[in-house]
Amino acid sequence: DIYLPILQAQPERYEIVGFTAKSPDGAHRFESGTGICSFANARELVERGRPDFLIVAVPDRVSEATTLGLLDLNVPILAETPLAWSAAGVKKIIDKATADGATVGVAEQFPLLPLEQFRQQLINTGVFGDIYATFNNFHSYSYHGIAQLRRYLNGKPIQARSSDFDFGPGTKKWQIG
Repeated sequence: DIYLPILQAQPERYEIVGFTAKSPDGAHRFESGTGICSFANARELVERGRPDFLIVAVPDRVSEATTLGLLDLNVPILAETPLAWSAAGVKKIIDKATADGATVGVAEQFPLLPLEQFRQQLINTGVFGDIYATFNNFHSYSYHGIAQLRRYLNGKPIQARSSDFDFGPGTKKWQIG
């Protein structure tokens, strides 16, 4: 729903060589509706379609395992958030990608939400002056918050940090800065 219209709108830049699906029925429906070739699995897609990169758009509960498995194919990957549901899971992906010399990018759309676009317009008017530091008041979290805060700054951030503090059962406080 997100990537297909973008890629199709730029045929001079992108050629969609194929896709894989969870089930044969799903593959048939998508192939019938789009005319894009389906492959039985990612290895076959890479061997026969020879893509420049793979887009991983799967349910978040299988993102970590799917991405880890695709790293073996030696093709750059653009994964959706969340990359994994734990820091340990993300570290596994980073470690494997580093060991394999693989490229993994993570799509982050949070800064493009309408409210964030409005904030960016306000900042761009200069009404707040130059912004050199930002702080998140816990309305968004982790990499989403970091992506938002980075866009508020003039220039390139020197440091971005996300900290999780656990104050016992049932309470959690996030700090992003």
